[in-house]
Amino acid sequence: MLALFLLGCHPNYTIVEHSDISLPCSEQAWIVVEMVNGPITITTAKCKEITGRLTKNGVGLDKEEAEKELANIVFDSKPVNDKIVIQAKRADGSKSWNNSGTEATLQIPLGSHVELITSNGSIQVTGKNQGILAKSSNGSITLTGGSAPVDVHTSNGAVRCTDVKGVAKIETSNGSINIKGHNLLLDCKSANGSIDCTGDLSEGQHKLITSNSHLAINLPKDINLNVEAGTSNGKISSDFNINKTESNKKNTALKGTIGAGDPAKSVTLKTSNSSITIKKIKEKAAATTDSDVE
Repeated sequence: MLALFLLGCHPNYTIVEHSDISLPCSEQAWIVVEMVNGPITITTAKCKEITGRLTKNGVGLDKEEAEKELANIVFDSKPVNDKIVIQAKRADGSKSWNNSGTEATLQIPLGSHVELITSNGSIQVTGKNQGILAKSSNGSITLTGGSAPVDVHTSNGAVRCTDVKGVAKIETSNGSINIKGHNLLLDCKSANGSIDCTGDLSEGQHKLITSNSHLAINLPKDINLNVEAGTSNGKISSDFNINKTESNKKNTALKGTIGAGDPAKSVTLKTSNSSITIKKIKEKAAATTDSDVE
């Protein structure tokens, strides 16, 4: 199926071309999707194939140039080292995309491992999976209902992950991070963006680090945890009684333990020019709800 749309506008002329995709795969496939200058949207379902739509956007100063751009954009779908790779490429081998770009909207098996890479575009995944690696720039990333680990990198975009299970490695800049999940192992960094995390923690060293923004962590009331927190031009507040081993009068830095403490489970919380909040999850609220702190 092929659809063409001509969008004439000064100074750019854009031609949009859609094509359907259908690829057989196993229920636990390892799927890689690489686009350029455009979004990737994924949903998972009980199936044994990859289906959906790939879109090319050819951009030029006039119709002729836009047609040449469109002709230079190709989609390559093939198995590579036990992975199924769906990749946008330029037929002329140029590394410059001249404002042209690609998009992918796909349904994949719910048991899949997923690698998603794009630039100047958002990434969105909805549904269960076996783990997600997502990379973008100048775009937000939203992962919902995965019940799996996440590894996320973007810039100038917010990151929101719900129902994470296990490792949550997230890095962005000029964007907020919001995570909800279970048995989390946290490694989250932002700059000029807030961080808000809710869930129970696995053993390990957890890190939440940002700057010029608020940082909040919401934990089970019965957690045993070693904690280190520090900020500047802000305050540290906690619903828990923290047994402090180090602190200062300005309440901008502390080390201590929550509950009995746990040398195998520690968290470092750091920001600047803003506050840090440590709160208890409501007893009857699940870690993946939107109203789960006191």
